[in-house]
Amino acid sequence: MAAPNVLTTSMSSPPHRRPTTSYGPSESLPHVEVVSPAIHRDILADAALSGRGTTRGSTPLPGALRSNVPLNEAVAIFQQASLSKRTIGSYSSGVRAWKTFCSLSDVSVSSTSLPDVSEELLVYFVSHCATFLHLKLSTIKLYLAGIRSYYVMNGHRNPLVSEYGHPYPRLKNVLKGIHRVQGSSTRPRLPITADILRRMCNILNEGVFGPYIDLLLQSAFLLAFFGFLRCSEFTSTTHKFDPSVTSASGTYHHCIQRMSLLSVSTTEVIKN
Repeated sequence: MAAPNVLTTSMSSPPHRRPTTSYGPSESLPHVEVVSPAIHRDILADAALSGRGTTRGSTPLPGALRSNVPLNEAVAIFQQASLSKRTIGSYSSGVRAWKTFCSLSDVSVSSTSLPDVSEELLVYFVSHCATFLHLKLSTIKLYLAGIRSYYVMNGHRNPLVSEYGHPYPRLKNVLKGIHRVQGSSTRPRLPITADILRRMCNILNEGVFGPYIDLLLQSAFLLAFFGFLRCSEFTSTTHKFDPSVTSASGTYHHCIQRMSLLSVSTTEVIKN
């Protein structure tokens, strides 16, 4: 029995030479131009692992190993664990875009096989992303990193290099052209000042979403502002809040149970 989530489509065996490519993950998630340092570190660390992936050798896997269900399951689990949940989610967007593009371009793709990758196909894919999906270069590079990881995880060679291990020159030139056409525009993130915070709370006091949601948002705003917190430090990554779960930054989710007032005078200030 084949290992779960590992495709059995055969591809030509590349030589052992495998230099590092320049099409690694970028500093952006799909449709997000600014990423927290924690997510950035996760993706860079995960890419270092997935970029070294193994290739399908010339010697077929022995039948005893193919039929070893517990060992196949262990291999699938360890491969999945090599990437963080954030990176898996980011790479999945790129894989979906790649499969959709291949289907629209009459390239054979199914749930049990991967389309053959060529430099020409990758050039048209990145051009499609920039022109019709309106993606920034950073997001396109992340999509390419997701495609690379997906192929390597399924036993194929790195699709972003030739069978001799050389980076695709035309793909590199097209990516450089996209960068020049799009420019290096960055979205500024303005600070939330005390005056802006006061206006937000005053609007919520007048009633916007309902008593519970309005009060919940005010509490979150005030906690984040006076605690100098990042978003990941006071929000939950799941639909159900669990104060015992650590956030992405390595700290526990903040909740009212853990908050304590410094003194009676502090209480009077808050009441006023």
